[in-house]
Amino acid sequence: MSRLRSLSTGAWIAIGLVAGSILAPATAVAATSLVGIVGPNNVRAGVTSAGQLRTAEAAPYAFQVYARNGVVSGGCSVITTSVGTKAYIAKQVVFNVYEDPTPGAGDYVALYSDAACSSQPIAVVTPGLVNAWTYPLDPGFAIQAGGGLYAQAFGGVESDVTVYGYTVGATDVPATTPISTPSP
Repeated sequence: MSRLRSLSTGAWIAIGLVAGSILAPATAVAATSLVGIVGPNNVRAGVTSAGQLRTAEAAPYAFQVYARNGVVSGGCSVITTSVGTKAYIAKQVVFNVYEDPTPGAGDYVALYSDAACSSQPIAVVTPGLVNAWTYPLDPGFAIQAGGGLYAQAFGGVESDVTVYGYTVGATDVPATTPISTPSP
C-alpha cells in the first residue's frame, strides 16, 4: 500500500491513461449497442414514444372480406364454400337486415361454418327492426383451411351478411373453432 502512495504524479497519469484506453472502447460499444427485435425480413420492430411495442394483428395483405347479398328465409346461403388454402380468422360480422315484415322471436339471421346451416351458429341477430347489426368476434373465430361460411335467415328476414377477418397459415388453425352455446 505504501508503494502506491509513493508513486509520482506522472506515474498516476500513466496508469490513468492505460486504464482509460482499456475501459473506453468497451464503454463505447456498450453505449451504442442496442438490443432489438428483428423479423425474418430483417425489419426492426417499432416502438412508440411511450416505450410500447408496435404490433399489428395481421399483415395488410392478409385481410379478407367475404360477403353475401340477399340472404333470404328458407335456404342456407353460401358466403364462401372455401376460405382457400390458408385458414381464416373471422373478426367481425355485419348483418344488414333490409326486410323484416313481422318482427318477432322466430325472425333471425345467422352465420354458420357448415354447408347445411345445421351446426351451432357463429353469430345470430334477431332484429326488431330493419337495421345493420355489427358483431365483433373477439379474439376471433377460426375457420380451418378449406372450410366455408354460410348464412340462413328465418321468419321473413332478408339480409346482407359481410364477414371481416384475415388469413393465417393453414397449420395455425388445425380445426374450426368449436361452438358450445345453444342455437336460437
